[in-house]
Amino acid sequence: MSSSATTPDTTVLPAPKPSGYCEFDDCPDVEEGAVAKSRCSVCKDYSYCSQKCQKLHWKQHHKWGCSSLVVEKDKAFLEPDPEELKKLEDVVVRWHAAFEKLPRETPSSRAWKASSLPESQELLQLEIPSGSSYTRLPQDHTTYPFRLPLTLIARRFTSEMLSSLSPEARTVLGGYITTCGHNPPKPHFTKIYGPKVVGKPADLAPGEYNFWMTLAPYMTIQDFGVCEFGEWEVRMRALATARVFLWDDRNLNGKK
Repeated sequence: MSSSATTPDTTVLPAPKPSGYCEFDDCPDVEEGAVAKSRCSVCKDYSYCSQKCQKLHWKQHHKWGCSSLVVEKDKAFLEPDPEELKKLEDVVVRWHAAFEKLPRETPSSRAWKASSLPESQELLQLEIPSGSSYTRLPQDHTTYPFRLPLTLIARRFTSEMLSSLSPEARTVLGGYITTCGHNPPKPHFTKIYGPKVVGKPADLAPGEYNFWMTLAPYMTIQDFGVCEFGEWEVRMRALATARVFLWDDRNLNGKK
């Protein structure tokens, strides 16, 4: 993977290709074309037609989805911890098995019941020692208490999953992630940039982990030729399902 600047302890990744239009969803000039004039100075992944749009986007969403292109070697990956990995895997897979046993009525009824599962409460009670090195918090994490544990689980899983990639595999996988991750399906999802995911999987923004949890299961079933992640399919599918049903859950049922 190439870089634009390096020191013994850091690498600066090449910037994503700039967009030619304003990427703030509520831009008042979007129908007139809203030609981009600047982009985020930190991630360089979002473009704006004005400072007003940039500031509004930052306040509403981007502050939770923005991370630097700088790869700090002491933060990029977690130290391998088979014990923590196994504990988190067991909890998430057990949650998924319990969720799958819920009556298949309507998606909304299953979602309403999800947080009442004992296994959901177990997620909230998890102690994740590696989380002490992560200082960022998901948006509205006190209102939506499942967001932080899901983020920390995604961080551990992703760091372990991508820890042994060859340079060629990082290039191939990074390009694929960028292709998939630069078209988020909802305004509150943030774009993800593949070289960052493969280069610093333990140092992403909460919003990046949020969208990555949605994409990760697809990575586990692809044959990239230079890398494969079949052993991660069950873990990542379980985590992605938990994200769908618990990320926006206020845990009102679980508090009863």
